[in-house]
Amino acid sequence: KADTGFAALYLDYTNTATVGAVTINKPSGTVNLAAFGSTMTVTNSLVTAKSHIMVTLASDPGVALAVWTVGSAGSFTITTRPATVNQTAIDFLVIGAD
Repeated sequence: KADTGFAALYLDYTNTATVGAVTINKPSGTVNLAAFGSTMTVTNSLVTAKSHIMVTLASDPGVALAVWTVGSAGSFTITTRPATVNQTAIDFLVIGAD
């Protein structure tokens, strides 16, 4: 679009089949939280303590829940409340901040 300066934005993306803690050094991806899990850590070299990390459910957790993340230098932790019932895919997007 002319008003934004670009028509499309494509980010490098990883969809991992690994369940639990993973390393994904890309700005976006999908991770898998184990059934009955409530936290997992994603190691990501693009993340700083000032990064904004957006997360959203990408599959049915089996129960209504809240999902959020907290970043630190080199990683972020995804947390849900309550714990999931099913193995649950979670999408993330890292936005750098100065």
